[in-house]
Amino acid sequence: MRTVLLSLLVCCWTCYSYAQSHELPAKLIAGSAHKIEVTNLATTVIAFPFPVRDGDCGSAELLMEKIPEAENIIKLKAHSIHMPPTSLHIFTKDGKIHTFNVFFSTAPATQTYYLLPGNRTDVLVPTVFSDGINEQQLQQFISDASGEKARKSRQSTRFKMQVALQGVYIRNELMLLRFHIRNHSSLPYRANWTNLCIHDKKITRRSSIQQIPVQPIYWDQLPKIEGRASLDYYIIISQVAVPDKKKLTFELQEENGGRRIAVTIRNKDLFKATPL
Repeated sequence: MRTVLLSLLVCCWTCYSYAQSHELPAKLIAGSAHKIEVTNLATTVIAFPFPVRDGDCGSAELLMEKIPEAENIIKLKAHSIHMPPTSLHIFTKDGKIHTFNVFFSTAPATQTYYLLPGNRTDVLVPTVFSDGINEQQLQQFISDASGEKARKSRQSTRFKMQVALQGVYIRNELMLLRFHIRNHSSLPYRANWTNLCIHDKKITRRSSIQQIPVQPIYWDQLPKIEGRASLDYYIIISQVAVPDKKKLTFELQEENGGRRIAVTIRNKDLFKATPL
C-alpha cells in the first residue's frame, strides 16, 4: 500500500514539474484602433466612458490636453498643417487602453467623438467631473431642486431687473443655488457674463477690493429674459461657507448695455440649505 501511495506522489510531482517547465507562451492580441481627424484651427474633443488616467501622443505635432473639471474628456489639436499621421493611446481608470490613428485634415468630418461602452450606440457618454459626479446626476439634482417650493430669501432690484435667491440645496457636498430673474421692463435683457465670488463686506477708502472667484461645477447658459418675463437660473458649486467679514455675491452684466445687477448671499442662507 505504501508503495502505491509513494508511486502516486512521485507521478503527481513529475506531472506538476513538467507543467511548470512547459507553460504555454503568452498570447499577443492586436487591439483595434479608431480613426479620427484633427486640424490646427479648431479643437477636437473625445469623451470616454471612464476618467482618463494618462495619454501618449505618437508625435509632438499632436497636442493633447486633459480637462481638470471633466475627467473623462480630452482635447486634441494639430500643432501645424505639417502634422504627420500618428498614434494616440489613452489609458482610462477602468484599466483599458484606447488606441487611435490620428490624421490631419483641413476640415474634419466631426470634432466631437463619444467612445461608448461595448457596442452601444443609443446613449451618450455622460461627463465625469472632478468631484466624481457626472452630468446626468447634476441634471437630476437640478430637476429635484426645481420641484421644491421656492423660498425667497435674498433679492436685489435695479434698472427694473430683479434677481432673487429662491433656494439653497445640498447633496453629496454639492450646493445648488436657485435664482429667479425677472425683467419688469419691456426691453429684453441678454446677459453678457455672470460672476460668483467672495469679497469683503465693507471696503475702506484706502483698501483694495479682494475677490475670491468661486468656480461653479455647473451653471446654466447665459440667460436671455424677454420683456415682462422671468426664468429660473441654477448654479452648482462645491460646498462652501463664507469667511467672517466676507460675502458671497452673484452678478449679472447685460450684453451691450449698462444694466448690472448683483445679489448677496450670506452664511445664514447657506446654513439653511435643504438636503435633497
